[in-house]
Amino acid sequence: EQYILFKGSKRVTLKDDDMSAEKIGRIFQVSSQTVYLTDDSNIAIFPNQSGYLSTLDLTARGHYEVHGDESIYIADSVHGKLRPSRMVVVRFLECEATVHGIIGKVQDALGSYDPVILTDAQGNEILDSEGTKGSLYWKQNARKVFAISEQDFTEFQGTKRKRSSSRKDDETSGLQDVYEKIEEVVLASQGLQQVISSIKELSELSSQTSAKTLTDVQMQKIKAAFTCIVCKGPIDQPVFATCCRSLIGCKLCVDQWMATASQCLKCRGEDLSNNVFLAVGLSEVLLALSDIIKVE
Repeated sequence: EQYILFKGSKRVTLKDDDMSAEKIGRIFQVSSQTVYLTDDSNIAIFPNQSGYLSTLDLTARGHYEVHGDESIYIADSVHGKLRPSRMVVVRFLECEATVHGIIGKVQDALGSYDPVILTDAQGNEILDSEGTKGSLYWKQNARKVFAISEQDFTEFQGTKRKRSSSRKDDETSGLQDVYEKIEEVVLASQGLQQVISSIKELSELSSQTSAKTLTDVQMQKIKAAFTCIVCKGPIDQPVFATCCRSLIGCKLCVDQWMATASQCLKCRGEDLSNNVFLAVGLSEVLLALSDIIKVE
């Protein structure tokens, strides 16, 4: 049989073998020593001596609300991370459901009144506010509450700040790499004057009759600029290489070339994969090649 258990917004379906106080407590983050259920009639159902809820007291597919004292994780700061070492159960009244009140309950459970800080699972300190007052905040199933000594918390925060600073340095370094790459492309584009001139000339020709015959000079200039080095046909999805500052071939052809070689197929420059870019905006011009270039 199956039973539907819920607490707050959390809802879980369990089978007969799962109806133990230990498992229910673990799922709903309450003490297994104090867990019990209530049915739709608000009748309380407690575990038996073996720690299981008797299925004789339950109705198949019935809905049962889970109750129990809340658990607080006692944590230490280990290598800049919160590591729970044990768990204490705290029982509190509505008027005690504040940061100060919960800290007092934790200290009572520990038998020590050394200063402690309450944090969430990410190590952010939980502060007294309107949002943290009341049992609704402290009994949410999705919220894990950690208690850490004041000294460990200070150490944890220091490590956290160092990691954050390190990430910022890495981001700055990454931005510098981007700036250098942009500058490299800009410099390379200065060598594209011949290609740009050919594009302009080809665009003008493509707007005229498709039957126009080009001069030998025009033909050679256009073919040199827009012929793929690999397949020897008009370039499809042109790829531009910064090493030789020119269009080198079709994207598919260049990809196939780079699968087995690292040198530029035109100038033989090294590290081709980091020096090629897809040139966009030439589709219409290149499409016109098949119509206006007449091979004698």
